[in-house]
Amino acid sequence: FLSKKVKRKSFSDAKKKDAEKIVINSNDLVQKMNELIWAMNEKNDTLEDLLFYARSYAAEYGEENNLQMDIFMPEKIPEIMVAGEMRRNVFLTLKECLHNIVKHAGAKKVVIKINADKNLSVIIRDDGKGFENTNEEGNGLKNMKKRIDSIGGFFEIINANGVTVNISVPLK
Repeated sequence: FLSKKVKRKSFSDAKKKDAEKIVINSNDLVQKMNELIWAMNEKNDTLEDLLFYARSYAAEYGEENNLQMDIFMPEKIPEIMVAGEMRRNVFLTLKECLHNIVKHAGAKKVVIKINADKNLSVIIRDDGKGFENTNEEGNGLKNMKKRIDSIGGFFEIINANGVTVNISVPLK
């Protein structure tokens, strides 16, 4: 709030740019703190909470970044408790996928399909340009695989007609 006030009251372009950086960084910090609090709160340890939070985040992120976002959820979500580590790793992987789509893919549309039975299955598909050099994996891709592997899941990237990310995690 204060940084927005400084921005409005600044007369020089340099001060306005500095104030805008403060606004952006402050908003980003608040969002990350909210995500951390959500991930640590044991009240959110249900599969339903994870899926609703992920859907809400993806829809808002798509809107902020001019992406058409189609999200398909199961009609009935099993009443299952999930560990905080699972919630955190699945959410952060989804978040990283969406960040990569905005930063690298040049996509206009993203489709997210979520299913929950014996496994939690999340498929994220974009209509972007795909990977130009499939031999190079960035840290983001390695981190996503590591996160899903650490919770006993399966992680796959398919580079064809855009990129499809398949995540499957056992529900216990």
